[in-house]
Parts: sequence; structure tokens; C-alpha cells
Amino acid sequence: MIRAISFTESSNVLTCQAQWDFNYGGHLAGDCLKPRAVPTRLQEGSAWGAGVAAFHAAEVDKVDAGIVALTTKLDEEAEKLNAKGVYDADAHRAMASKLRALLEQYGAEEESRPVPLAGLGDLEQELLVPLPSRSGKGDSSIYRLQVFFDGVLEDEEGRIWLVEFKLRETLSALELITNGRQIRYYAWAWEREHGRPVAGVIVDERLNAQPKPPKIVNSKKGEGIEVEVDVLDKETKEPTGEKKMQWKAPSKDKAQLTTPDLYEAACEEYGVKVDEEMVAALRDRRWSQRERVFLRPREIEESGTELISLGRQVAALDSGQTYPVRNVKPQNCNGCRFREICNDPHDQELVDSLFDRRPAKRNRTDEEVVPA
Repeated sequence: MIRAISFTESSNVLTCQAQWDFNYGGHLAGDCLKPRAVPTRLQEGSAWGAGVAAFHAAEVDKVDAGIVALTTKLDEEAEKLNAKGVYDADAHRAMASKLRALLEQYGAEEESRPVPLAGLGDLEQELLVPLPSRSGKGDSSIYRLQVFFDGVLEDEEGRIWLVEFKLRETLSALELITNGRQIRYYAWAWEREHGRPVAGVIVDERLNAQPKPPKIVNSKKGEGIEVEVDVLDKETKEPTGEKKMQWKAPSKDKAQLTTPDLYEAACEEYGVKVDEEMVAALRDRRWSQRERVFLRPREIEESGTELISLGRQVAALDSGQTYPVRNVKPQNCNGCRFREICNDPHDQELVDSLFDRRPAKRNRTDEEVVPA
């Protein structure tokens, strides 16, 4: 029997044991629980990884190749959601349209990026690599580290780089990328599988937002253009039916997700002077970044020692030797898919209305070992 442990599962173990159990253990609810609808961010992330990998693998018509790949990925997910009766056609179309626009902008910026990815190969790879045994001697006969990476690049000097594509709400600070455990575990697994050293990991991040026209806000008299607006009730903030005239102009908020061209066009439309500081700030905005992280051999070797500890924790939870502890850090509950049923997972009617049940991961057959 193979018991796979993904990086997502390892994060659950270390973040919240109850969340781990709902996903993988099945002790608290009697089964593992899978939300009926896949969160939008997971659908987008999976499709983005496939699309960008295809973009870099193609020799010609790179954007077209990427769009085909990400569209195919989204369509596969749509079929699963439709089978469960939770497919939203409008949301699907909006997601596909947004990702295509992001990829087109990503492609237009490719030549300006400092780390080229020409020659990227071995796209969307999965590895199942035996974890070191809990004694530290030899390999485990059961537990495997399950890793998924987007590509492998061999540079002109023959060095191996693993490549990861990420869609982010905010671009990560370099320190957070450098200190991440995922890149080390992936490097450790690749070295164990192929017997060649990994120089490091290239992490390519794209902001999950597309440029929008600048916000139009209230302005001082004589600045911008005067338009008719609704008068709002002071208490309810609902329209009263009355109208008034209000001056409007493009916002100078430097944090808004727009571009210099869109801002300057809005200034021309509203007849206001362009703020050069605003233009400079917008030019400095990064919509994507690509960071190369070198990994020292001892860092990758130490990851194997960490994975021994991880295997012990999963084994103790799997067997029931360790009972899952809830709500150790309340901040972790924000956004948790199981928050509504966490305190009473035996409310079968509520649980079954929100989740599909599946066997505990320790009880799945080798054929049922699937991505987490």
C-alpha cells in the first residue's frame, strides 16, 4: 500500500490538525470531506500553471498555446462541477476571460524578464518518492512524498532548476520565497528520483488581477467634469430620488490596479492635469516577478530530516495515536472550508449538504492516490 503525502497535506498537519483530519484523516467526521465546489483560487491556480507551462514550452504562437492549455484545464474542472450540479457557467466564462487577459499581458512582458526560461521541459510532473523511514535508516515502505512541479530547466552550464508558476493575490517578498519549505522538498524529491543535484528553484509569480481603468472619485469644484448623481439618504445610504451635480476626476490613489496609459487616458477624458508622481508609481508597479533561489546541498539534505519528522506526525494522526486538536490558532480559521462544521462534524445533514465524503487517505487503494 502507498500512502502519499503532498506538500498541501504537510502544511495542514503543521497548521491545524483538525483541518488535516477533515481533509485526510476521517476520524472526526467518520470520513474525509471534500467541498462540493472547488474554490475559485484553486481552479485559477491549476489552470494558470498549465497555461504558463505550455506558453514556455511552445516555440511559436506561445500565447495561443498557453490559452489552449488553460482553457482545457478549466473545461475539465467545469465537467466535474457540472456532474455535481454546482457548475456556474457565468463564473466559468468570467474566469476564462480573466486568465486569458492575464496570459496575454504576461506574454507581452516576457522579453523584459531577467531570468529566461527557454528550453523548459518535463512539464507538469508528478513524483512519488519514498520518505526516509521513521528510524532514519533506509526508506519507508509505505509513505511517499507526492510532489507536483510545473517544469524542469537545464541551463547552459548543465545545472538543473525546478520551475514553479504561481498565481498570487499579492507578489511574495523574496525572503518568503527563499525561506519556503515547498521548494526544498521538491528539490529533495527530484534529486532522490533522478540522482542528479538540483541547483535551485525558479519561482515565477503573476498577480491575480488585470489592469482596470482608474477609479473616478469626487473632486473639487472646477476639477474634472460635472455630472448628475443621486442624492443618498444620510442614514440608509439609499437613493432619495433627488439629483445633484458633482465634480468627478480620476483618483490619484497609487495603490489602485491601473496602468500609466489608462490613467493618462482618463485624465485626458476628464480634462485634468496628469500627476507625474502617480504615473511614476504606476510605472513601478510589478504585475509579475521571477525569482531564482539557489539551494545549498546541505539545505536539501536537511529537508530529508524534516520529512522524517513529518512522516512521524502523519503516522501518529493516521493511526489515531494522536487525536486531532482543533482551533489552536483562531487566525487559521479565517477562510477555512471546514469552519462551519468544525465543532459538530457529526451533524450529518449539514455535512452532507456541503461536502462529498470519501475514504480516509490511509484506506485508499494505490489507484486512488490522487492530487490533494
